[in-house]
Amino acid sequence: MDKELYQMTIHETRRLLDKKEICSKDLVSSVLERIGNIDSRTNAYITIAKDTALKQTEAADEKMAFQSEYR
Repeated sequence: MDKELYQMTIHETRRLLDKKEICSKDLVSSVLERIGNIDSRTNAYITIAKDTALKQTEAADEKMAFQSEYR
């Protein structure tokens, strides 16, 4: 990949998810890392629900796996 995941469009990341080249946790972790790197300069976020976001990736990946079985 030439770009970091957080730099990709939704279409690019969806393609990678569909091909199972990445999982939801990879994508969310990339965005959370980026937020951590720049938020001290931008102060763009009031609250970052890191644990909740990462926990939700598990459910998202399970749902995508289930849906791909029945396509």
